[in-house]
Amino acid sequence: MKIIAKQVDPECQDSNFDSVITFMNNDIVFVGNRDYRSHTTPEYDLLIKYIGNAAYDYAYNITNINDTLLNYGFTNPTGKNWSKPKLHQWRGILEADNLEDDENIIKALNLLTGGNWEFTKIRGYCQSDWQGVYYDSSKWSKDDIKALEIDYFNLGTGYDCYPADDPEDTTYIYVYYDDAKKEISDCYGVKPDEVVIYQFDGYTKTPKYKLVED
Repeated sequence: MKIIAKQVDPECQDSNFDSVITFMNNDIVFVGNRDYRSHTTPEYDLLIKYIGNAAYDYAYNITNINDTLLNYGFTNPTGKNWSKPKLHQWRGILEADNLEDDENIIKALNLLTGGNWEFTKIRGYCQSDWQGVYYDSSKWSKDDIKALEIDYFNLGTGYDCYPADDPEDTTYIYVYYDDAKKEISDCYGVKPDEVVIYQFDGYTKTPKYKLVED
């Protein structure tokens, strides 16, 4: 089966990010660049809202470490009391010079979620195209983050695709990497050499006329 793939005007193409973000769980955070869309989790929001207050209470002995954590909702995801090693980690977090340093946030997210968080930056074409990403590496691989970067900044290429014998049956396919034929053929279950690619090459103008009445 031959598949026709016509590239969409790059200025009109849509990425998959709107649909992807709808199904995101509490295992990834986009923050840092206010010019771009953010996405946070309850644990991250709690941390940013109260970490300063908790550090103050602990530093001035207003409450002990256990009560400080409980007062601000920093609870163990297992439902149990914090163990001594975990409390030691919390002390390090609350005593840090920069409470919202990336490493400090990662340590706190690990404690609050039981995950294995990391931080990276994703980038687009321009210097101003960037966003900070905290993600649970037990749920998101580096390849996943790369694909997410392409979606986030719309770095891929959109194609309107249809079987050569049925032009009405058009499907929009967003291609992430360089081998468009491979990605499109995988979607249709055909061989790459059965996909015919038409690259967008601008628009043409057609003159029109109207009758001049005497």
